[in-house]
Amino acid sequence: MNKTESIEDKISQMQNQYYEKNGGKSWFQKTQQKMDCAVSVSEKIPLNDLFCKTFYVAPNTNHVYMDYTLFKTFANPSINDQIIQYILKLFTECIETYGSFEVHINLKSFTMTAAQRYRDIICQFCNECLAKETQFTLKLNCVSIYNSPKMIDAISSLFSGFIDEQTRTKIRIL
Repeated sequence: MNKTESIEDKISQMQNQYYEKNGGKSWFQKTQQKMDCAVSVSEKIPLNDLFCKTFYVAPNTNHVYMDYTLFKTFANPSINDQIIQYILKLFTECIETYGSFEVHINLKSFTMTAAQRYRDIICQFCNECLAKETQFTLKLNCVSIYNSPKMIDAISSLFSGFIDEQTRTKIRIL
């Protein structure tokens, strides 16, 4: 990737190449095609480049930002553990520096089928850091969700069993 080419441009090029080579987006195979395309992207762009644009701490704050619009382009089961460890590292850095942290999530374009597609990583993430009284739940100030889909209540109910009640009270849907 050259210095002037953004990660978004590179991802878009790879997606276009994938669909040219493997046929257009088929309605019946859409979920599997999206996952296969994400694998292709994650194999061709260094994960650290993808992660640092998708999950990051705003300078001089304890605010961890997560961008679903980029996440969906590369997330796949083969890298779930690496994604979670990267995010937990950011949380830990904020806790060590500021004593607490906030999470800000852009859910633009998130759908019910996306919730099903990413169910495993969401559940694994919740189990590792949003279970009752982990260092993360104790030091979490709030979770702010932006651009939430209209069916956020239905989607939230899929995952509410994995999130501690005290943590649920810290979630703000904006």
